[in-house]
Amino acid sequence: MTRSVASGLGIALLILGGCAQPLEEVFYQEGNLSEFQAKAVKRCHGEFEVVATQRFGPYERAQLLCKSGH
Repeated sequence: MTRSVASGLGIALLILGGCAQPLEEVFYQEGNLSEFQAKAVKRCHGEFEVVATQRFGPYERAQLLCKSGH
């Protein structure tokens, strides 16, 4: 591999890596799915996917991947 090809490949990887969509977070009372859904739809402006959840006492944090281009 030549130096210019390696350099171009490195730049391409940086550009693609920088385009990763950040995760959004919402906090809601544990077990209150209507509160969760309302906050998630508002945060993502539509469709979303739950990536992870974590419990904080009586609350939960959901990490979301927004699917509507947010």
